[in-house]
Order: sequence, then C-alpha cells, then structure tokens
Amino acid sequence: MRIVYAESTGEIELSGSAEDLSRLAQRLRGEQEPITLDRRTDPAPSDRALSTVTITLTGQAVRVSVEGDTLRLDGGAESLELLADNVQGVADAGDSDYHLHIEHPGHEYVAPTSLPLVVALRS
Repeated sequence: MRIVYAESTGEIELSGSAEDLSRLAQRLRGEQEPITLDRRTDPAPSDRALSTVTITLTGQAVRVSVEGDTLRLDGGAESLELLADNVQGVADAGDSDYHLHIEHPGHEYVAPTSLPLVVALRS
C-alpha cells in the first residue's frame, strides 16, 4: 500500500493491490492497531509519502487528516464501516484504473473538516 500527500491541495491518495485494500477495510471494521508502511516510495507527483495509518474510534463522522507522516482515519463505528465498504468496493472493482474520491460533500459519513481522499486500485 502507498499513501501520498499533496500539501498544496490537501489531497491524499491511498493506493494498493486488492489484497492491500481488503486488509485496510478489515482494519476499519475492527482492529485499530496502527499500520506501518514503507516510506521509501517515490511520492511524485505528490509532495511526500506517509508512513503510518491510524484508525481511531470517536463516535462521529469520519475525519481524514494528516499529522506528521501519519494518515489519521477517525470516526464512529458506523461511519468507519461505510468507509470500509467503499474501500472494499475499490478492492473488488477488478480494474487497475479504478479509483474513488471520498470527500465531503458527496459522502455524508465524511466530516466537513476531512481532507479529500482518493482510494485507488493498482496491480
């Protein structure tokens, strides 16, 4: 899995294989242990690669944010479940060009203060 962050636009791209995205979806549905990534990936055309994903149960809409080199996914169980369903949908798409924009407005389970997130399937 690769996560890159474009500081100028605030956009985050999370991409991975179907297996990577399915594992993330499972994590969003339960285990909130941090996920450590290989940061040596080239972030181009974005500004930098992120090295950790944290998932925190808060009881609210999902808020996607960046703190240092960490992608934070904070939200209530129901909102995180909806995010997991969307991530799993990308994993199941079977098309390596498929991607999904997860942002507010557009996804009501996403907090208005959330950064825009693109989830992409890559082979």
